Amino acid sequence: MERAAQYHGILLKAVKAIGRDAEAALSNLTCEYFTIRMALAWRQQNPSLAEYMFSKATENDLSEVRVAERTATVVYDIGGELLTQKSFPAAIKWLQRALDILSKIEPLYLSESGSELQLPVAHKLGT
Repeated sequence: MERAAQYHGILLKAVKAIGRDAEAALSNLTCEYFTIRMALAWRQQNPSLAEYMFSKATENDLSEVRVAERTATVVYDIGGELLTQKSFPAAIKWLQRALDILSKIEPLYLSESGSELQLPVAHKLGT
């Protein structure tokens, strides 16, 4: 992960010289990187770092459907774990975030798994 962070800085400088397509690709990869870091921080039982990584992952527009769905899935998993632990306020916050990410995507563009993720998120928010 540390190497990825180092390469990210180098990529930022290189992409600015290349063009807009490369910027969009870098933005998507950056979001995926922060999403993975968020999941790792959560698995390492570091909720404050997971919170920070979520804010970094959602800094940029989640316009790429695949990236948004992955981020929503990780956020949903965190919310589900918090619900299991009976930490209800935190679970609601994370589940609402997952729902917010998914609701920003036009339903026609969601993949099958993305469409199917909306129902369990809404269900867990209702319980």
